Amino acid sequence: MQDNRMRLPVANPDLQTVTHIEVSVSYTKGGSNYWSGGQDRRGYYMIVKPIRIQGNMMGFTLGAGLKRLIEQVERLNKKRFELAKAKVEEEIRTRQGDGWDLEQKVCEQVKVEIADEQVQA
Repeated sequence: MQDNRMRLPVANPDLQTVTHIEVSVSYTKGGSNYWSGGQDRRGYYMIVKPIRIQGNMMGFTLGAGLKRLIEQVERLNKKRFELAKAKVEEEIRTRQGDGWDLEQKVCEQVKVEIADEQVQA
């Protein structure tokens, strides 16, 4: 998972809306979430969103997709962050675990399935 993102091609792409599902891992400092109106905890999050790739352009719908707290931490630690990324990558590769379940929920929302092709980093 280079630069914290994996792009999974969909089996039945609608070139006007979704061609890939993007999975990324990020660190969030926590605090107020103005989108949901709640509070985000500090930690490592897995973010899954539908995207459209055409040529050299990538597009997405604001607010589409889901995010889940992987690990709550007090501060950013590169080693623990790399372990969190590796965990998510393994769950997607083996198609099991919480990471795969979250990815499947996004696929259900946008009515697509993941292709059996190689993952794009």
